[in-house]
Amino acid sequence: MKKIIWSLVLIVVVAVIFYIINRKEGCATVELRKLTLNGDSQLLIGYSETKNDLLYLSMSFGEDTTGFNIFGKASGLLGKGFSYGDYLTDSVMLVFDQDQNPFLYKVATHQVDSLHSSINFKGLEMADIKVRKFRDHAGMFLNRVDSLVFYDVSNDSGVNVFSLSKLSEKYEGIKSFDVSVDKILVVLKRECLEGGCSYDYFLVNAGDNSFKKIFTLEKIKSITYSPMVSFLNPGSYVTGYSDDQAYVAKNSIDGGNEKKWCLGDLEVFNIGVVQGEVYVTVIDEQVRKSTASKNPFKNLYSGISIVSFGLQD
Repeated sequence: MKKIIWSLVLIVVVAVIFYIINRKEGCATVELRKLTLNGDSQLLIGYSETKNDLLYLSMSFGEDTTGFNIFGKASGLLGKGFSYGDYLTDSVMLVFDQDQNPFLYKVATHQVDSLHSSINFKGLEMADIKVRKFRDHAGMFLNRVDSLVFYDVSNDSGVNVFSLSKLSEKYEGIKSFDVSVDKILVVLKRECLEGGCSYDYFLVNAGDNSFKKIFTLEKIKSITYSPMVSFLNPGSYVTGYSDDQAYVAKNSIDGGNEKKWCLGDLEVFNIGVVQGEVYVTVIDEQVRKSTASKNPFKNLYSGISIVSFGLQD
């Protein structure tokens, strides 16, 4: 009889341990809300604190042509014919055309002036550029793969705010970053091994030029898009990535892994947070692979849309 009791106790203990492990490693499912926005496909640009608006790139596909327009979720069309843009001031946007040439766009008058810059923007993608203020100067942070540079628009100058040369460990490059005042989060890709690719998250303090590793994401499949990161508040952030499915995880900048959500059979391309609502650009590879068109942009960007969900503690 005692053997039976101890066997039952052992089974219960093992079950509880198994439950705790699975709960810790598992993720909560969420109901994704697809945003009803202009265009056939949309990519999240980010949240404009200047205009309290969600900015996105809208693509309208024809058979042989594609229209690229920057929209604000609440304010409507902001810039026509541009692939990226964000507010530099209350009335002026910094925008890029399809050839990655920079312009200053006056929203009220629709006036476009070329930005005569000593910086070469060729090769930069949307996720490599963030229009922000730095030490009270208006400009943009640029991901140069091996370094993060702030470009001051007013005086056409750049300053290096973080470099891989400061680290003893070898990394392939900076894959994502976000900025909150003088705090910067960077996601660095390590060398990929047989099980996948690993990424280290560093918190950079631009005030005193210090930095520290706060999180590591292990063995993510190398065929997927690199993890993205976005500040939730000064003390925490969310990261989105794809492995066997799409995930969004909420972590604290002191290294705590707090919670993870499952987004289903999608891939994460971009991520942002606005007042507790998570906005994610997701890619449905099945839709994209089934698209056959003479328009190369349609083949490339079909199946891309923005979804959202609220953070639940």
